[in-house]
Order: sequence, then structure tokens, then C-alpha cells
Amino acid sequence: MLLKEAVARLVDDASFYQVLFTCDTNGCANISDSNSKYIYNQFKLILSAKSENTEEVLRDLIIELARPSLSLNVRQQFFALLSSIVANKELPSTTICIALLKNSAILECENMFVQTVNFVMNFCSREGYKACRDIFQQFLALLKNFSNAQPDSLTTKAALQLLNKLLDKETCWLPSYLSFDLLFIQFSFLVDKSAAANPAWPFYNIINDFMHSFSPIASMMSVRRRNDLTPIMDSNLFFNDSGWRLDQGLKFAVTGKLPYPQEYNPRRSDIISSLIIQPFAFDAISYVLSANTPKKCANLGLEETFVDVIISLMEEEESDQSSARKWNAVASNLVYLSQNGPGIVRHAVVFELLRQKLSNQKRMKRGRERLMWLALQVFPHILSSPLQLSDVTILMSLYNLLYAPNENALLPPENLPLDADVELACACLMIHMRHKINKSLTEEESKGRNIEYPLPKALSLQVDYLTRSFCDLKTSKPMNEPRLVAILCNAYSTSQDDASVPFITLLESVRGQSAPIINLTGNCTVHGALNPLDMTIINSLSACSRQTLMKHIFRTMKKHAKPDPLQNIHYFAPAFVETLARLMTTPELQMVAIKDILLSLKSIYDQKTYGFFIVLLEIIVYRFNCISANYRCQLLGHFYTIERSYHSNTNPQLFTAMENAWIHILLFLNHYDYFTVITRVENVQHLAAIVSYEIEELNKIYILQLAKSMIILGSEVFKNSLSDLVQIIQNQTPHSFPSHTLQYFPRPLCALYDGIKQQEPLEGNHLRQIVEEECKWWRQAVSEQDIVQHFTHGQNKSNVVICVIYKMHFSQCHLSQVTAKLLEKIGPRHMGAHIRVFADFLMYEVISWGQQFSKCLESVEALIYTYGVIPLERLLLALLFRPNSGDLARGCYYLIQLLLMKSDHLNSRIKEFTSLTDPAEAISNYRARYPEHQHYEGVYEATGIPPTIPLQVLPSYMSCGPLRLLPILDLILSNFLEQQTSARLIDNLVERFGPLYRFHRQPLHFLFRLFTYYDNCPQLDPHKRHTFVGAIFRFCSVNKPTGWFLSEEMSNAVSSKESFLNWKPSVYYYKRLLHRLSETIRNPASFKPFCLLDFRIEEYTSAPTHCLYATCIELLLGAARSTLPSLLFEAAFEGDNPMGRVNAAALIVVTLPCETFVAAFFEHIKQLINSIGQRNESVEKVLAACMSDSTNGEINQCLIATHAVLQHATSPHFNVLSKFLLKLEPIVNTEAQLVMYCFIVLPFLPRISNQRSRIATELYAMIGRVTTEKRNLYLENTFADLLYFFKYMFVGDEIKSQIESTVKGFPPNLQRKIKFLISTKPTE
Repeated sequence: MLLKEAVARLVDDASFYQVLFTCDTNGCANISDSNSKYIYNQFKLILSAKSENTEEVLRDLIIELARPSLSLNVRQQFFALLSSIVANKELPSTTICIALLKNSAILECENMFVQTVNFVMNFCSREGYKACRDIFQQFLALLKNFSNAQPDSLTTKAALQLLNKLLDKETCWLPSYLSFDLLFIQFSFLVDKSAAANPAWPFYNIINDFMHSFSPIASMMSVRRRNDLTPIMDSNLFFNDSGWRLDQGLKFAVTGKLPYPQEYNPRRSDIISSLIIQPFAFDAISYVLSANTPKKCANLGLEETFVDVIISLMEEEESDQSSARKWNAVASNLVYLSQNGPGIVRHAVVFELLRQKLSNQKRMKRGRERLMWLALQVFPHILSSPLQLSDVTILMSLYNLLYAPNENALLPPENLPLDADVELACACLMIHMRHKINKSLTEEESKGRNIEYPLPKALSLQVDYLTRSFCDLKTSKPMNEPRLVAILCNAYSTSQDDASVPFITLLESVRGQSAPIINLTGNCTVHGALNPLDMTIINSLSACSRQTLMKHIFRTMKKHAKPDPLQNIHYFAPAFVETLARLMTTPELQMVAIKDILLSLKSIYDQKTYGFFIVLLEIIVYRFNCISANYRCQLLGHFYTIERSYHSNTNPQLFTAMENAWIHILLFLNHYDYFTVITRVENVQHLAAIVSYEIEELNKIYILQLAKSMIILGSEVFKNSLSDLVQIIQNQTPHSFPSHTLQYFPRPLCALYDGIKQQEPLEGNHLRQIVEEECKWWRQAVSEQDIVQHFTHGQNKSNVVICVIYKMHFSQCHLSQVTAKLLEKIGPRHMGAHIRVFADFLMYEVISWGQQFSKCLESVEALIYTYGVIPLERLLLALLFRPNSGDLARGCYYLIQLLLMKSDHLNSRIKEFTSLTDPAEAISNYRARYPEHQHYEGVYEATGIPPTIPLQVLPSYMSCGPLRLLPILDLILSNFLEQQTSARLIDNLVERFGPLYRFHRQPLHFLFRLFTYYDNCPQLDPHKRHTFVGAIFRFCSVNKPTGWFLSEEMSNAVSSKESFLNWKPSVYYYKRLLHRLSETIRNPASFKPFCLLDFRIEEYTSAPTHCLYATCIELLLGAARSTLPSLLFEAAFEGDNPMGRVNAAALIVVTLPCETFVAAFFEHIKQLINSIGQRNESVEKVLAACMSDSTNGEINQCLIATHAVLQHATSPHFNVLSKFLLKLEPIVNTEAQLVMYCFIVLPFLPRISNQRSRIATELYAMIGRVTTEKRNLYLENTFADLLYFFKYMFVGDEIKSQIESTVKGFPPNLQRKIKFLISTKPTE
């Protein structure tokens, strides 16, 4: 404050200016007056003062001194004084320049402004760029006062002179991108070409030209034709570095401040629209909008997109083009996102926006019914909570808009057609609202409010019809129309008094307590219905009704699963369980259901309600198709905990069910799931919680599936956690793989197993000797207790119990009762070690079977089918995963062949099971014909002696032997390819078990994994590919619509092996494949065969994803790997409107194994860049092509295709890109090649943060190579601007030391322009 006061006193002194400007610059020697000396010395004292705000005060002082009223002589003396102050280093020139420019009063005097500009120009060039930046920033603020300036005035000319100097890229007072950044902040409207831009403004052209000189860089940072690309609900969408993240305005994030055209980054509501009309899209929508982050808030852009989609569907409804599936998908996504999920949609906002938009349109009588049906899906969730009058107001205002006041009463539908729930939806809503208003509002809430909502005339008959029907149902009148009961559930689901009536009616129809006895498993029977609620009835239920019914069934089963006081266990009717499964698989409930199951699974097990536990396991395995990787990990964690518990080793049926679920989950995890499971765990302990504690085969499946995922995604993405995972698994269950399996492992995984000592089974003679000795001891044992004690004693680690049982049966042709007691004592969990030793024993025995071959095989089959000692699938797994090579491995595969191909027991069972096409009927019929042994019942039945403790056989509803065999067959067929088994054997296996694959949960997933993992396997030749695809296509098509998998051309080709081998695809074939995929992406309902698939139970959750993988499998049948990407894009650009096909081709390339197909695509790009150098293409031509959005021309097509692939790419593909760039950098020798390189790579730098420094260093090296012998660049200014942009946006000073020597080799002009990249001072 003292400094400010001193300045104020001096300035107010009348003699101050006279004294100050008559002084000599060296002091006050010429001043004789003591007062004048005092004034001057005070001024110097102020200049030398040191305090926190000194500069600010002095800046204000200079502003006060620089008065326009000063005479010309005084002004000259004033600027001379300022120069003296700078020379004496009493004040930095930057402070003085900023102070002068901050004084807008200097504009009042032209001469004063001109002298100010001259002073600034004199000192600005001597300062560092940071000082120039601050001066330029103040100068731009001053320019805003020139709005009415005359172009010919001295002031304008001086300002133009200074602006030209500051923006001159040759003079280079400061980095060009810093200048652009400052201009962008002040004059961004010039880039946007908004109405604020005034071409008549004197500075318009120079600023506009400078800003648009960065257009080539903006173009380099832009993804070509991104607005024509669309993602699908594939796993690539869920990677953290996905290129499809949108902000709150539904726009992509842009990189830095650059003159991007307005049309480059429009609102991409079309992406959200394409997801909204697909079921199970809520996770995808959340990821695209980044709503899975902890900070969650409503997204107005998403809400508006919902409104647009709904209105579009209403218009389609009027023209008979709408699809009920689209409405169902919109409803499920809206319900989940507003009620059950992240809460990024506000239902009230959606329906209010609908009311506003529909108010300007004509009434749509058919569309309004669907809209009210949609409201019925959403509002009961809200109306079931304390009533908000705003919700009632929104609904009534929407009703008043859609229904005319004088409209005649609508009649109830006759005979209740399939869409009766839609016709009566508005009436159901009205019943909900009237009920809530009458029952929930108190007098205090209603006082002073007009909340009277009389029954609308148009709905009077329909409401009366529903009311009468409900009264009939309530008075126990018989009702034979379940659809009407479902509609009554919709109308009364929020009524606490009345809701139970229709729901109990539905429940009783599937519980069927008075129905006949049904045999479920073994001796487990139940009274109940076989027929569950039909899917059309479930579809008629509203979302609220479905959730209410599901929770009611879930609670009922959880309650009755516990034993009553008499220890009786109540089992459930198959229809009851299947109804629960069908409800759980509806899109809006599947996520809710899996959360409920995960929360309850461990407690259900701990409560020993094993029957209900098995029901939930079977629903997870055989019904759910949309479980995220996180939930699957939690399931594996539960299994890990339960596996180590005591009870899991006392109930063979429970253990079998859990092991079956474990195998299914491991096999059906896709490559992204494995990436998520392994790379996103917090620490090593979490990895340990998702592997088996002691079941070696399960952990081997884990490793095998991981290897297949690494083939698709590449090895780099797993490298950080791979060794930890393998070490954990080795600690739990030490194991090894044979050489014929390791040869197909990815290199990093194979290297880890190369260091593991190969496991060797017991030598054949030694093992036989141990078995013979134990058999001899058994025969000589005194009592059964001695036998049990001997083989289960802790010191007996030979694990030969099953071998001994086999030999005893072989010699006696029967088993004693002690066998069952012994097996129960060992327990199913510990049985794995005995089965593995038995597999080794059989491997040696099969060589010596000779003439007793049939009897030996019969003994093995007896243990499996007659006595139930060994489950077939466990023995097959043990044989399959024995770490043998050579003859021993061939012996194991021969045994597998015998068990599968020579067994009449298995053959008859498979034929019986596959004779029916409906899974429920096939399972029921199979169980009736072939009861399964769950607790060694076969041993008790054979001996005729009942067990001392009654066996508790648990119900099984969706599983049976053939279905449990399916995933094992997948592994067997895969391993037979590794072993190079005879082609005829594989053909026979596929033909024998092919019919079973119509019940496979993921047949296309199996083919995709098989073809990608064994792509280089000699055994998987065109003959084998035809065998696999032909079988899946032929047998699975029984329950599928025509065209569900293969295209018409391929369907005809696979009809016979000869036609398939002779068939040669053309460009038009590829074009038709791409067209099918692109049209399915554009409109999932456009391809009829896919419309007929029910994606609630299919392996893929949407038509575009199903079509994508079907197309990939078809392309893997024969096309050359190195040329497939180029063939696809050649076909994509053939003809008009190619971008839909380009999008489809890019999706295919990134879905196929990236280290094969993406690498092949990049090789094609490398060849093109090489040819540009060989042809010595001009820079102008390449630049023009790269900046054009045309789809014609080799360069244009290459760039568009590359950007399409990289836009869909994720971290695994960028790892391949990184390796490709290392190969590409040495061949860039011309400026045209360098331009092409920049346009290919730079748009994706924001998504490859770990490679930015390396790419920047390579860019400097390429510029150095292009400018060899001091050749100037044609785009010298552009590349200088680009290097500055790189520094400020990506790398900073991180690579400064690495590029210094490279920059010294640049031409002098370029070195001058980028001098601030090496130094901050212009003198260096």
C-alpha cells in the first residue's frame, strides 16, 4: 500500500512530468532545483523497490504516464526513459510492453500508439518466447477495441505491422502453435465461420489466414469419414481405449485446439440410436457414454436420443413397418438405464420431451398404443414408490395429447390377440394412476391442489373390461386365458391389496401341485407341471410385472428349498423352474437376476439348500448368454471358495454340477473376458481366487482358453499378468502340457511352460505291480472297514482305487457294496487324482488287451454306465489332458476313440437324446429312458443291498449326460487336430456327435475359436473346415431359420465336399457378404433370418454381432490370410455408397486374430507407402488426396480403410500397429511418404499414450532423412507447426535430449522455425 500511495502522490504532483522528462537518462545532474531532484530520486526509489506487487504497481505507473495528452517532445522523452529503464535492468521490457498495451487510452492518439508499437517491436524480438506470448496475449486483448477502425489509419497500419511480425513464421518470435492457441481463445468464431466473423475487419484476413494455415495439421489429426462408421455390441466396444467414447453432447473428443471443420465432429446420436434398438445394449450405452465411471449423472443427449427413436418407431408403426422386437429393446434399455442401472436416464424428462415433440405432430393412433405400452414398462416402477404428482401430471398430459377429448370409447380386443397387452396398455396405466391417487394421497397433500383425474371417455370400456375380469378372477371364477391374467398383472402390479391375485394365478399354473408325478433325476420325483409359462405370455407382462413374478418365484424357491421340521425337502416342478429361467433371461432382468444370484449363491450353499443351488447353476450355464466378465469372475470366485469346503467333497451330484458349470464358464468366456479377468485384477491374490484349488483339468482348460484368447488379441496385452497367473496355477495344481499342445501356444506362454519340468506318469510295469498288490490285499482283507481304512488312509498316496475296482470287476464281473462306501469316503473332489492314475493305467493296459479287448472295454463301460463309478466326462478329460507325447499320447487318444465310437451304451444314449429337437422334451425323455447314477446307486442296485443312509438325490432340470459331454467334445476335437489324428476318425466323430451340437450353447463361438487358434494347423485343411462347418450348419439348422449362419453362396458350396473344394469366391461374393453385415448394422431388422432369432437365448445378444461372427467364420473357410483384408476392402469400395461396406470390412479385420489379419492389412499399407516413394509422387498430390474425403483413388481408399480399422481397434491392435511402425519408419525417404505417414498415424495418438514419445522421435528421424543434404521441405511451415503441436499436446520436453542431434541436421530455415523446441531463448 505504501508503494501505491507513493506512486499516486508523484503522479498527482504537477511538476512531476516536467522533472521526469527533462532529466538526463543517467540521473539528475542537470537538475539544480532541490524539489525536482527529490521528485526524480523518489521515482528511482520506486523503480528499485522490492515487494510482491512491485511490477503490478510499476505497470500501473507506466499506464498513468502514457497519457495521450502528452506533447510529442514529452512522448519521445518518455519512450527514451523507458528504454533507459530496460537498459539499466530496472524493469523487464515485457512488463513495460504489457503495461503500454494494457492502456487502451493510447488508441486516442495515433502517434502515441505508433511509438508504442515501435517500442514493443524493438524489444519483443529480444525476449524469450514466453515473454512474447504474454505481450501477444495483451495485444490481442487490445485488438478487440479496433472493431470500428479505419483500414487506412496510422493506428490500424501500426497494429497490422505488429500483428504481422508476431505471426510471421519466418521471423518466429514465438512458437507458431502458441500464437494459434492465443488466437483460438480470442477469435475461435473465425474457425467456426459463425456470424460474428466480419470480413471487413482490418485484421480479419491476416488472422484468418494464419489460423487456417493449421488446417493441414487439423486434417492430419482427423479420422477420415468417421461420421460414416458405426460400432456394434462386440467386446471391442468395452475396452478402455475404445474409440467410441462420446461426451455429454454425444460428440467425440477432439485433440487440441485446431481449425477442425464444423462438419468433422457432429452430434453422433446415430450411434446411440443403433444401440437403443438392440436388446442387452445397456452396458454398451453406458460404456460409450462413460457412464460406468463412479461419477454418474443424467445425460440429456441420451434422453433426447431415446425420444427421437421412440417417435421414429411410432411413425413406423403407422406404416406397418415397426418391429415389436425394437419396441421391446427400447423398453428394456429405458427401464434398465432409468431404474436398475446407472441412472443416466430420467424417465420424467424423456416423457416430457415426448409430449413437447408430439404436440407439433398429428395424432398417430397405432403409434400411441405402443407409446402407452412403453410408459407401462417404465411408470409402474415409479408408481410403486411414494407417489409424485409430477409423474401423474406427465402421464395425463401425454394422454390428453394423444387421445381427443371427444373420442369414442375404445373397445376391448376380441379373443385377446398376441398384441392385446399393447391395446390395453393405456387402460392398465389408468388403473395404476387412479389406484395410487385414491389410496396414497392424504388430505394434506391434496389440499389446494387440483388432482382430480376423471376416467377418460376413450378408456371407459377397456377399464371396465379389466375391472370386471379382475373381479371374476378374485371371486375364483375359472379363467382359461393366461394372456388376460398377464394383462391383469400389468394393471394391478402396484396394488398391495390386489396384486397377489393375478400373480398367484400365474404361479399356480406352473407349480401344478395336483399334477402327476414327474421323475427328475434318479429317485428324485415331484408333483408338478411340465409346461412353463409360454414366452408369448411372458412377453405380455410389463417389465414391472416380470420383475415382481421373478422375485416371487425366487423367494418361493429359496424358502421351500430348506428342509421342513420333518427333514422333508420340497422340490420344484420343471415348469416352475423353467418359468424362472425364462423370466431371468429377459433383457431388463438378466443383470438384476445375476446380481441376485451372486448375492445369494454362497448363502444358499451354506444353508445346505443344494437343490436350489443346482437350479441356479443350471440357469447360469444353460440360460444366461449375457453375463459380463466381472460377474463371471465373481462366479469363479464363489466356485473356488465352495470347492475347498467340506460339503463339496461329500455330495458327488453337487460336485458334478459345480464342475460342469465351471467348465462351461471357462469355455464360454470370450477373448475379451479373459483379457478383463487377467489384466484388471488388483493384485496376485485376486488371480488366485479364480483358479481351481486342486482340479488340474479345470486349470488346464483355463490355460488353453487363455492361449486361444492370446492368439486373437495378441500376446502383448497379457504380458504383465501372464507369468503371475501361470505361477499361481502351478502352485495350486502342478502340471505340464505335451509338446504337440505347446507348439500351438503363443510364444510367451510357451516359453513359460518350457521351463516347467515335464510330468511323467508312473512307469507301466511299476504301476501294474502296485495295482496287483492292492488287488491282492483287497481279496485278503478281513472286513469292509479294513478296505475303506486302507485306501483312504493319509499315508496311502498311490491313488489306484479305481484301477483296483476295475481289475476286481474284470476278474469277478461284479462289484461289492464296499465299493460305494469306499468311493463315498474318498469323495468326488479327491477322486480326480484316482481318475488320472486310472487314465495312465488304461493307457498301458490297452496295449496288452489283445483277445480280451471286448471284456476289458466292457469293464470300463460298466464302471461308467452300470455302476456310475466314474462320470464319462471326467474320464475323458483325464485322458485328454495327460501330459504324454508320442506313443503314449496316441494311446490316450485311442482310448478316447474307443469310449466314444465303440460304445453301444453311449451310441444309444446319443441317438435317444437327439431324436427330439426341443431341449426340454429331449432331457425329460432321456432321463426316463436312462436314469443317471448320482451317488453310486448302480453299486447298491447290483448288490441288492440298500445304503445304510438314504441317498439324497437332488433334482436336475436342464442338465443331463449328453449336455455335459458337449464341452468335452469341443476339447477332444481340438486336441485331435493337434495330435494329427487321421482325417477319417475326425470325420466319424463329427458325424456321430454332430446331432448333439444342435443343443450346443455356442456353436459359432466354438467354430470361431477352432478356426482362429488352429489356423496354421496342417490338420485343419479345407477338408476339415468343411467337415466342421458342414456339421454345425446341417445339424443346428433344424431349429434355426434358413440363412441364420452361412450366406446363400456358401450354403450351396458346403452342400457337398467336392463343390466346396472347387468353389472360388469372387469380388462380388465378398461385396454381398459385406452388404449383408452393413445392412444388419444399419438396421438389425433388415435381414429376415436374423429377425427370427431370439437373442435372449442365442449365443450373441444382437443381430449385428451374430452376423459379424458368422461372416468371420465363413471367411476363415478358405481365403488366403495375407490377402483377405485387401480383398475385403477392394470389394467394399466397389460400387456406390461404399462406407457401410468399409465399416463392415473394418469390423471383420479387427475381429479376426490381430497378429495375423491386422498385421496383413498393415503390410498392404506399407507396400502402398513404399510405392509412393518409388513412383516419386508429388507432395501436392498426396496432400490433396489425404485431405479429401473422396472414396476414389488408391491413396484415398487406403487412408479411409486404415482409419476405419484403427477407429474400431483397441489396445491389442495398437500393439500390432506399434510393431508395424517400426518396420515402416525406415522406408520413409520422401516428403510425400512422410505426409502419408502422418495422416495414417497421427489421428490415433491420443489413444496410444505409451507410444507417443517413440513416434515423435521417429518423426524427427524421418524428417531428418527426408531433408538430407539440407533439402528444404515443401510443407516446411506445416511440419514446423506440427512439431510444436506435438510438444504442447503430447510429449513436452520428454524427448528434448533425444532430438537435439537430429535437429542440428535439419535445413537452416527449418531449424530457425523450430528453435524453441531445443531452447527457450531466441539468441541460442
